[in-house]
Amino acid sequence: MTRQIVHASTQPQRLPELAQWHHREWGHLYDDWTEQIALQELQSHADPDAAVDTTWLMLRNDRLCGSVSLVREDAPALRHLAGPWLASLWIAPELRRQGLGAMLVRHVIGHAHDHAIPMLRLFSPRNELWYRKLGWQREHAAELLGQTVIVMSCLPAQAITAEPGP
Repeated sequence: MTRQIVHASTQPQRLPELAQWHHREWGHLYDDWTEQIALQELQSHADPDAAVDTTWLMLRNDRLCGSVSLVREDAPALRHLAGPWLASLWIAPELRRQGLGAMLVRHVIGHAHDHAIPMLRLFSPRNELWYRKLGWQREHAAELLGQTVIVMSCLPAQAITAEPGP
């Protein structure tokens, strides 16, 4: 099985489907965030060399099966916390628990390290333990539109040096 991580700008035809997946998964956490806005956000991540506001896709046998983004800001309610933020980590449900999400997280951490980004944040409504296994630390709980989320952080330089070898 061929797995590859590609920049979203190389696969514009896949972005409408991805926007639909993202909106279905996280639309309830944002006021006035429509599928069209999700698509516009993905389309705005057009520079593969950008340090932030960029998105990657996971392809498996040329099938879109996941995504991850690195964004300057992920939720207006968390604007007071410095980013950038690992965001929109999504794997097709039938392909979860196969290491694809971890590959995407490691990709973002490597990208952040390469761009000398000292710290990353994320929030998750339900995957704190999984992220902790990948080296993320819990900061605190927060609320987004009535749902509790856990804010976590990672230091890319430390995560890279702690990464197990091949």
